[in-house]
Amino acid sequence: MSEFSVPRILLYYAPMINRRFALAMLPALALLLLALLSGCSGLTPRLPERITQRAPAWLLPKPAPPPMALSVWAWSESEVADKWLRDQIDAFIQERAAIAEPLTVTLSLLPDYPAALDELAADALTGTRPDLLLLDLYRLPYMQAAGALQPLPAQALFADDLYPQLRAGAQVGGELYCLPFEVNTLALIYNRTLFNAAGITYPSAGWTWTEMEAAAAAISALPTDHFTAYGLVLPVDMTRWLPWLTAAGGRVVDDAGAPALEAVSAREAISTYVELITQGPAVEPGHLEASWGGEALGIGRVGMTLEGNWVMPYLATEHPNTDAAVAPLPGPGVAFATCWAITSRDPDRRAAAVDLLARLTAPGALDTRMTTTAAIPARPSLASAWRTRYSAWSPFLDGIDQAQLWQLPADLMGLPRVFNRALRAVIDGDETAADMSAQILDAMQSMQREE
Repeated sequence: MSEFSVPRILLYYAPMINRRFALAMLPALALLLLALLSGCSGLTPRLPERITQRAPAWLLPKPAPPPMALSVWAWSESEVADKWLRDQIDAFIQERAAIAEPLTVTLSLLPDYPAALDELAADALTGTRPDLLLLDLYRLPYMQAAGALQPLPAQALFADDLYPQLRAGAQVGGELYCLPFEVNTLALIYNRTLFNAAGITYPSAGWTWTEMEAAAAAISALPTDHFTAYGLVLPVDMTRWLPWLTAAGGRVVDDAGAPALEAVSAREAISTYVELITQGPAVEPGHLEASWGGEALGIGRVGMTLEGNWVMPYLATEHPNTDAAVAPLPGPGVAFATCWAITSRDPDRRAAAVDLLARLTAPGALDTRMTTTAAIPARPSLASAWRTRYSAWSPFLDGIDQAQLWQLPADLMGLPRVFNRALRAVIDGDETAADMSAQILDAMQSMQREE
């Protein structure tokens, strides 16, 4: 029987099966015949809705998979800095769509970021995780030990273009676990108005700790006709105390991560810091109803403070009438760095996150980032560009090479809280520097035994 004889047969038997019914069947049979013929030719015609509703699932075309959806965690810095991050992510999405499978990226600027990171570390194996997140480099050892981070391809991310101590701090066991992003260093911020009133020269490179204390004493001795001036503001904060420990020849931990707070150097640094506050020309921020050193200096009653790059934009915005300037510390300071880390274990998502990370840390992107923040890019290749833009703040950049990175081993992450509590007790006269030194060493050894 030929394929064209089907209608004739139907018409032949029409009287027996109802001619009208046969005629009604003709369109359906024609469509079926067309589908069979098209199947042989490799074509896939669009079937009428009535037919597709009844067709088996395996006959229907498969829907396109949804685009990959990446998740990014960060904290909010400022409107302009947040906008920069969103713009970079949007540009990455557009660039990727032109060369690879499209994707979406959700940026979450979390309000309680430390709590979110603690939760991520606690549920590293089973909890919800972002693909890419911004970290304080101080937290890296803790997050890596919790199994929350994945190693990075150092060569693909140009990890050679990083300040040495930042790259060392971003590695665990020789592998790179986060890519340093920006760094702030401690410097000496001083009030030129009070220096002029005291008739003393401004701080400069080569200043000693003794000269700094003498300048602080001269400012504290100014007449108190209108207000009492203080030479220096010092908080109860381990990070601000560290330069005195370094000056005394001490360290918190050795190269192997073991406690290295040797009794003599630690006791000397504690005694010097405490005596500056209790007997000397220094004052705590709270004494001036300020919450931190930058605010205390901005009020105009303090000659000097130890702060990072972040203080200069703050002073310019909140205290524009304070004549503040920057000078190097008399000795090595402290570096506070941020970095980007990847948490995703899925190979495809991890590869996409690496591409986004490369976009965020590319020299061109970091160059535009400098218009939104005073932080220094972690790449030395951009140092001259930062210095050109912020020439008056050069001491922050000059201090990087000798600054010690603010980072402790994973099992000592809780040390600053213990240290600050003990320092408070010494300032209040409840303990001695020797008591505190021994107490801190015991606490460090206990933390490492528990780990």
